[in-house]
Amino acid sequence: MYVVTDRRLATFDVTWDTLDESGETVTHGFRMKCELVPLDQFDTFLAAFSGGGDGETPADFVRRVASDWFDIAGPGKKPFPFNPRNLNIILQSPGFITGWCLSYIRAWHGQGKVREKNSLGSRGDGQAAAPRTPRRRARPTS
Repeated sequence: MYVVTDRRLATFDVTWDTLDESGETVTHGFRMKCELVPLDQFDTFLAAFSGGGDGETPADFVRRVASDWFDIAGPGKKPFPFNPRNLNIILQSPGFITGWCLSYIRAWHGQGKVREKNSLGSRGDGQAAAPRTPRRRARPTS
C-alpha cells in the first residue's frame, strides 16, 4: 500500500568518477539520505541540472534536500559527519555534482541500480552487456 506523506525520504548510492594523475578512471561513492521532492520541484531541479533553470542551482538543491550520509570518511579515515560545512567540501569535489544529480534522478524514479544504456550491470539484472570474446591475433604471414 502506498501512503501519502508530506515529506518522503530515501537513502541511495551516490557515485561519480574522476581521473587520477595517470589518467585512469577512479569511481567514488557513498550512501546519502535525501528528500524526494514533489514533481513540480523535481521538474525545476531537472531544468537547473540541464542548464535551463533560472533559480536554484544543483548545488543549492543538494543543500536543501540532503539530510545525512553514510560510508564516508575524512582525511586520515576519520569520521566525516554530515553538516553544512562538510557538505560544501564534498560539493566542491570534481565530478560530484553530476554524479549526485544522476543518482538522485535514479532514486526519484525508484531505481536502486544503474539503468543507463550500455551499463555493465550484474548478471541476471537485465542490464549486463554481452560478454566480449577476446580477439585472436592474426597469424604472421610469410
